Amino acid sequence: MKTKIFQTILQVLACAAAIVLIFAVDAFISPAAADVHTAAAILFLIVGLLFAKTEALTTTQKLLAINLPLVGFLCVFAGVTDPITPIFSLTGIIFSAIGLLIRRKTVNYFKVSSMVVGGIIYAYIFGFVALPRLTANNKMTVTDTASPSFELVTLSNETLSSNDLKDQVVVLNFWATWCSNCVQEMPQFNTFAANYKGNDRVKILAVTMDAEGETLEKAKAYMNKKGYDIPLAFDKNMKTYQTLKLEDIPATVVIDKRGHVRMIHTGFGSQEDYSALLDEQVQSLLNE
Repeated sequence: MKTKIFQTILQVLACAAAIVLIFAVDAFISPAAADVHTAAAILFLIVGLLFAKTEALTTTQKLLAINLPLVGFLCVFAGVTDPITPIFSLTGIIFSAIGLLIRRKTVNYFKVSSMVVGGIIYAYIFGFVALPRLTANNKMTVTDTASPSFELVTLSNETLSSNDLKDQVVVLNFWATWCSNCVQEMPQFNTFAANYKGNDRVKILAVTMDAEGETLEKAKAYMNKKGYDIPLAFDKNMKTYQTLKLEDIPATVVIDKRGHVRMIHTGFGSQEDYSALLDEQVQSLLNE
């Protein structure tokens, strides 16, 4: 009896450790998707636990029965080349396997630990290295059209309108703390902004938006934590984002001294020298 209770306690602790570790890795790597990815991991861990006592199937058959429907669904509805497909497919396989192993009468905790460590390595590789590159969809549009009127809210809760920005080169970076590509891009945007600190001819703003629970306070806390020194603004109800007809974030809009939109840059590619690109564009507009 005591052995069975001890075994159950170890199983519960092993499950808890797997959940805590995957959430910690997710929260560090990609805060925007931590809840969804962790929920998927927990779901497949539970399914693995439930399937473990099915004696009619081998472990391999159980893994196939659990994961083939998921993989098939992702391939059909997301696409084979979509990064979500391999990431969530591997999550299902790894965590259902952990559930199957933990529920055995005799638990090999070395195997379970190896699975958890493998899950963490996989999460790091796909979440931190592959995913940002695979999902990078950066696009630059060069134009020369009059900017529509817009308003933003500053940290001091004052309204900043497009009329207040006349005779300046304006750079607006639309971003959010929950956006992984935005977070990846921000160090380069900070480098760019530092070059124009105190320059009255250039107005640079990191514009966070009223979406997914984002607030100006959250954005400020994030900037302080990272040590970034970029003026912040808030786009209430995403009105400016919509007025400028943007479709994705991160999105950077460059407006010249006449009030014309000259460049729109969306997405982020890790191989791109984003800071140099903005610097070149601003210098060109200052010399006009």
